[in-house]
Amino acid sequence: MKGKIAAAALLYFFVYVNRDQPAVIQVFTGDFTFARTAYIYEYHLGTFLPSIQRNYDEATPANVSHGVKAEREGMVVRINRDDHSIMLQHRDGNETEIKGVYVDDFRLFEKIEAGATIGQPAEEYVYIWIRKDGQVISKKRMGTEDVD
Repeated sequence: MKGKIAAAALLYFFVYVNRDQPAVIQVFTGDFTFARTAYIYEYHLGTFLPSIQRNYDEATPANVSHGVKAEREGMVVRINRDDHSIMLQHRDGNETEIKGVYVDDFRLFEKIEAGATIGQPAEEYVYIWIRKDGQVISKKRMGTEDVD
């Protein structure tokens, strides 16, 4: 226990002394890209969070032919079922926010494969924003008749 306290104190002292260094500033102020970290971990060491991996072999009802599908693989970083929105983070750090959809039963930090159904339209329009470094680089509005 004393070793852990000493290590924590040394780490705190090291960060305090180097607080004006660009690397330390980046670590404590930059956004953490969970999706990229999870991909690197899974690539080298195996499944990152096995307890929340979705079983895609389950049968789905045959009458579900329309829905909003993921264009790219991503990881769920925010879900708001009251607001009918979900945000996915991709390996490259980009984020896709989808609003106006009844979100399927996803959990935070669950991986969604490209082409997987995210949910059914909840409103007349479904809005999709793609962000890079917090800035919107693409936005799209789809009517319910456009959703497939």
